[in-house]
Amino acid sequence: TVRRTDENNAVAVSIPHDAMRYEPKSADAAAGVNNGWIVCYDYVYEKHFDKSTLEEKPFAVLEFEAVYKDAVVTLNGQEIARHDYGWGNFYVDIAPYVTDGDNVLTVAVTDSDQPNCRWYSRTGIIRPVWLYLADDKHILLDSVHVTTVDYVTKTIVVQGKVSHSGAVSVQIKDGANVLATENVQADNGMFEAKYTLPQCKLWSVESPNLYVANVRCFDDEQSVNFGIRQVELSVDKGFLINGTRTILNGACIHADNGMLGAVSLPEAEERKVRLLKNCGY
Repeated sequence: TVRRTDENNAVAVSIPHDAMRYEPKSADAAAGVNNGWIVCYDYVYEKHFDKSTLEEKPFAVLEFEAVYKDAVVTLNGQEIARHDYGWGNFYVDIAPYVTDGDNVLTVAVTDSDQPNCRWYSRTGIIRPVWLYLADDKHILLDSVHVTTVDYVTKTIVVQGKVSHSGAVSVQIKDGANVLATENVQADNGMFEAKYTLPQCKLWSVESPNLYVANVRCFDDEQSVNFGIRQVELSVDKGFLINGTRTILNGACIHADNGMLGAVSLPEAEERKVRLLKNCGY
């Protein structure tokens, strides 16, 4: 649910959610034209959940992709996190604060301190929220990365971090097809696997070929998409992708989805990209 902090009429909503788009407009609105003359307020989001949601996992972390803004996260009345920046993601470890029975998670946001942005900023939990569950031994969040070492030989390196040293299996996949597998040892919590993949196709603007690096360690698993490409900036040749001069047509696109508000919905973002590409970007 969500409600204004100065009211008690909470309503059920789905996340992501833009609370600002439902507010009235006024010629006296503090942000004026920048926020479309909308009167801005502060809000509190509330979520009830049972401890069983965590499936008895000791590692339980929430990822907020973005909350606009000055987010204060509490669990069962105890403040457990703050994040002031309204455009970036942040993580909250909730495991130490969960109790038996009903748990109450709240996220308070501030947007009444206007003006605070030079365009329509939106307000609330504006991007998706994810719950990550794992055993004590697991792959660290956002730690798996793929780097192109040489686009000519199609050589890549997969690197990552785990909570404990141990055996790591790294597979390179093209859809359901396994192209290569390597078993490595994670020492001091870090691992690395190197591959040369002559059968793979390079990534380019015209042919954005993608593959998957699947990492398994302990009882945990993470996958990342990647393309084999090398980007270079040259004084003589300009911007190069895989050694080929590439001219990109770009635009500054803000997180605005028109009548939907500024929530980040997969279908809306994909539509935006599709329209831009059809226009030559």
